[in-house]
Amino acid sequence: MKRALQTLFFTLSINLFCLSASGQSNQNFKVIDFENNEAVSAIELSPDGRTMAIGTAGGQIYFWNVEAQKIAHHIALNGYKWGPYLSYSKNGKYLLLVEQFYTNFTINKDRPSLAEVLDIESGKILLSKDQVHSAAITPDNQSLITLKDDEVSFWNIQSGVEERKFNPPGATNSVAISPLGDVVVVSQKPTAVDLKNIPSIRDDKKAIKEALKFREVAVFYDAKTFARKFVANDIFDIIFSMHFSENGNSVYLFNAPNRNLRPTQGAARNGYIQTVSASNGEVSRTIYATGSTEPQYKESTDGKYFASTSIEQKFRVLNSVNLFVKESGSMIKNFVNDFRIGEDVHTGRASFEFLPDHKTIALGYGSKMALWKFEE
Repeated sequence: MKRALQTLFFTLSINLFCLSASGQSNQNFKVIDFENNEAVSAIELSPDGRTMAIGTAGGQIYFWNVEAQKIAHHIALNGYKWGPYLSYSKNGKYLLLVEQFYTNFTINKDRPSLAEVLDIESGKILLSKDQVHSAAITPDNQSLITLKDDEVSFWNIQSGVEERKFNPPGATNSVAISPLGDVVVVSQKPTAVDLKNIPSIRDDKKAIKEALKFREVAVFYDAKTFARKFVANDIFDIIFSMHFSENGNSVYLFNAPNRNLRPTQGAARNGYIQTVSASNGEVSRTIYATGSTEPQYKESTDGKYFASTSIEQKFRVLNSVNLFVKESGSMIKNFVNDFRIGEDVHTGRASFEFLPDHKTIALGYGSKMALWKFEE
């Protein structure tokens, strides 16, 4: 009986793995072991497409040469127990590191974290700001923008001096700057005036009351004068993160419902990523769903696809990456980071990056990396 149960468990394990990724096979899935012992936390492609930075729990950052397909060098950092999120500066000289946490138990609130600017050549931290909700490097590579409490500040990366700042009323969790550096978007609590200009709720007294208490808006500002330009033309739930598309035409915005407004089950936020026009604030009907509390999301280098990390809550929580057609929002493939016998590939969070060939995604695969050729 015991032997039969062991055989059954082994068979089920193999079957579960085989079902874990749509389109996965030995031909289009390659595991890269770069002698790392910690869970991969983030993967980011350099602006020139030649190098991928791989962040890990414990703070090690590995730099993988895309053409040679091997690690060129690595940098050891202090802290970052659960690893950093990574973002390259536009000139490829700096990496923005944002601290990850194992989880955030206060689902309705953003947990402030550490943001640091790393000089890749020297391996030194040039600027460090703690307890910030959101951070970004300006496109001119000169400043770090942070949102702390209700204050948006511009810090000179080399000197550390706060050069300028402004206080958007009711600022919440997120700030983003356009690729040209001319527009800043801030998540804020709505005012009654804001809601009068949002078609979906302006004539609904109950919806207005709920929005003032539980929901948020995205406000666009001139990055030089801080003059208010316009507000996105729809209401959002709690906006936890956002960033501009590569061409600057759109803002991707991750938001999730306030549990006090819409109770949900489990520890995930069960949110969604929406697209807002950067020219006039028009909110697209295209929505990308995610079950991740703090998803990583980005578009492919050719602008054809969009992908987001998520989680699958089955017999246990499994990390996943969902691949969408960018224009329609239709999910076409799904990689679930399940397990193979003897491999701890389900640890850590999901992470990914599109490769320059437009048909391959690099995936965090436990302490390893995997190359998934999603398009034949």
